[in-house]
Amino acid sequence: MVRLSDLRGRAVVVNFWAFWCDTWKAEMPHLRRLAEHRRELGFEIVAVSVDGTRIRTYRAGEPRGAPFAVALDHGGNVSRAYGVTRVPTVLVLDARGRVRYRASGYPGNQPILTALRRLSAP
Repeated sequence: MVRLSDLRGRAVVVNFWAFWCDTWKAEMPHLRRLAEHRRELGFEIVAVSVDGTRIRTYRAGEPRGAPFAVALDHGGNVSRAYGVTRVPTVLVLDARGRVRYRASGYPGNQPILTALRRLSAP
């Protein structure tokens, strides 16, 4: 179980995705590369499946496991709380849990890294 409130105090990249939207297959390698910057920029990544019905299928296809948390949004509560109406949607939350960046569709890692660098700037 992953609670975003447990991650307060550091920036968090939240990627909302679904199995029925084939873009998740292309997003995961990007998220893996993004995860390589976690120590440098001090952030966490949570990939949130909005349909979660085939999470075992996902895990079977990721024999190494993901280098970030993969969570299920049972009942859609997290999606509703953040106003997510389509997938993929990417959010960057600041250390207080406030949304500082939002993109519909996976924007690539550069805009996400830019948002994270802004958060870590003095």
